[in-house]
Amino acid sequence: MEFGCGPRGGGIRMRKYLDAVGKSNELKLLLNHPSYKDNILLLLEGETDIRLFRSLLRYERITLDSVDGKLDLINVVESLKSDGYTAVIGICDADFDHILGLDRSREEKGIYLTDVHDAEMMMINSSAMQAFIDEYSNHENHPILSAETKESAMNAACALGLLRLTNVTNRLNLNFKGLNFHSFIDVDKLSVNVDLNQLAQILIRRSPSLAEGVTEDTLLNAHRDLAEARHQEVQLCCGHDVTNIIAMIYSQRWAACTGNINAEKVEQALRIGYSFNEFKATNLYRKIATAVRALGVDIAIANNRLQPTIGSLSLTSSAEA
Repeated sequence: MEFGCGPRGGGIRMRKYLDAVGKSNELKLLLNHPSYKDNILLLLEGETDIRLFRSLLRYERITLDSVDGKLDLINVVESLKSDGYTAVIGICDADFDHILGLDRSREEKGIYLTDVHDAEMMMINSSAMQAFIDEYSNHENHPILSAETKESAMNAACALGLLRLTNVTNRLNLNFKGLNFHSFIDVDKLSVNVDLNQLAQILIRRSPSLAEGVTEDTLLNAHRDLAEARHQEVQLCCGHDVTNIIAMIYSQRWAACTGNINAEKVEQALRIGYSFNEFKATNLYRKIATAVRALGVDIAIANNRLQPTIGSLSLTSSAEA
């Protein structure tokens, strides 16, 4: 399926580049501070990643900080390393990088990917998912919710994942941010129906930088073509899509033992329920451990002190100035 690339979207890329330059310069100042000597910087995609990884990578010589998204992370890590800051490691969601064969090139730049699509899928694919179900399910329906919630949510999320992958591989500039899932998904107990035609129409209407030649028909045809590849669900499903669908299931009185379940609450419960032992079994952990060992830190030896944060370094720097 061929689409025109279109001339739009350059302004966004330029703003992202300038944001990355500013963040790189900020980090270079802090990395030169005496209190940072011999520390390793682990750079993450966002604030929720900080909340997850600060409980999993709790070592005195490791400092966590975040940027605004994956593109910024890649640009900032490359900038710092090119200027001689070798003790910098990037950690980010794979998104579709495993499917597209980009994982090795990321690692060559010091950027390590989640084993599955993203950090949320890493947690959904762990015992944290069952912990959420145990905590929030209506007791009478707990058995069927335990058996079918994850599968129902992921099956529906795969439909969205294929459209997201279509968007990436064809550079369509579709805008997925802030989607109202209720506008194209119907939930009846554990039956989740995604109206792809409605979703395609919504995406086209809300995407001002849409590539040339994209129509509902061409988009759905490309979706069907990609579906034939039968990619692994854990690589295809965006974890945020899955948690939004889980929240829709648990917004039903039939399912939940409490009210006000939204995607943010689902993800918070998953972060709390995700264990270090499960993280330690991932390829991501092993690759981080190897990378920091090469920099002189053995993270097999836990240190109970909270790692310093960029904010605390900044305050120290201001006090000493």
